Amino acid sequence: MFKKNILRKKSCVIFFLIFVALLPGCSHSVIGKKQKQPTLSFKHVLVLPFIDAFKVRGENVEVRNPLSGNSVVTGFVEHNVLGTMNVELTKALRRGFMDKSVTITAEKEFAPGLFEKELGEAVSRMQKAAGKAGADVVMAGILYDYRERVGRDYGVETPARISFELNLVNVETGRLVWQAHYKEKQQSLNKNVFQLSTFLRRKGRWVTAKQMAADAMNQMMDDLLKKYD
Repeated sequence: MFKKNILRKKSCVIFFLIFVALLPGCSHSVIGKKQKQPTLSFKHVLVLPFIDAFKVRGENVEVRNPLSGNSVVTGFVEHNVLGTMNVELTKALRRGFMDKSVTITAEKEFAPGLFEKELGEAVSRMQKAAGKAGADVVMAGILYDYRERVGRDYGVETPARISFELNLVNVETGRLVWQAHYKEKQQSLNKNVFQLSTFLRRKGRWVTAKQMAADAMNQMMDDLLKKYD
């Protein structure tokens, strides 16, 4: 009888380990931030449309963000996803600064030309656009990789993956005051057990790229709020 109980317990443990191994986790999830000032203070954010680095430079090309100086290798960006990224960023900002009396204005057409023009000219264009809107900071996003999952919540053929940066520029000085980069490709938990907290937050599901981006932006806003005065 004692031996049978041990065998049952071993069987349960083995079954549990196999089950966990097949659940989704994250292969790589990084949020890097740069703080240029001890605290940040602003009352009006102008949100620029995301820049598609893949469209500008192509796939698997190392590009340098002129604002932050970061070098990132581009991936593939699917069609018609910039609108989704713009909406999610605006929502995250409004949610994060709801109690801070900060105005969030979304610019739909403006393109600063970060990769096509000299940095000084691109920043000057941002400052002029912000001046017209009455904003004191500009949020500029760059999208490097966006691939939607192929499959469902509990089983996929191809997982979602994203890579993007957010850059906050002070309108008066033209300087970068805050920056964050997020990169992730979701994989099964057994390939990255250190992402257990992310796995639990997502309830063991394979998320869409849109869900992944929204989650990342909310985390970024939490960091930005810590630096807000």
